[in-house]
Amino acid sequence: MNKIKIKGIPFKLKGNPITKGEVLKFKAKGTNKKDFELESVKGTKVISIFPDINTSVCDRQTQEIARLANENKNITFISISMDTPETQSKWCAAHNIDNILIVSDEEYKEFADKTNIYITKIKKHARGFILLDENNIIQDMVLNEEIAKDPDFDLLNTWL
Repeated sequence: MNKIKIKGIPFKLKGNPITKGEVLKFKAKGTNKKDFELESVKGTKVISIFPDINTSVCDRQTQEIARLANENKNITFISISMDTPETQSKWCAAHNIDNILIVSDEEYKEFADKTNIYITKIKKHARGFILLDENNIIQDMVLNEEIAKDPDFDLLNTWL
């Protein structure tokens, strides 16, 4: 799938998305403005991908990820968007979220470049989840066909 919809209007992704079995490696910025490298995180990981933290769907998605992180302490949950670290940090403070890693792809765009889960026309990530093993090999992933809808948390729960 290299197209998604935003309120029914089709948009092309940057390219064909990364697939199951591929190794993921990227650098981003943390909410503390320090470099974050995926390789520095050990164990199983879930990456939650969203377009804009200050929208209702992304807000719900990220709060649900934080709730799941409380229930699944053996998994590291990482949320990523093109929001600036400052925007992400303010959102975390406003919602008392400190149990997940929220990182910004805005400066380096490595996640966008390496996954193609990026809508070039609007300069935002698409919405979805990636499940990684301890070696950062993609075990499963799902992208929303409609970006304006909540992601499939039922599917994510089956992964956990």
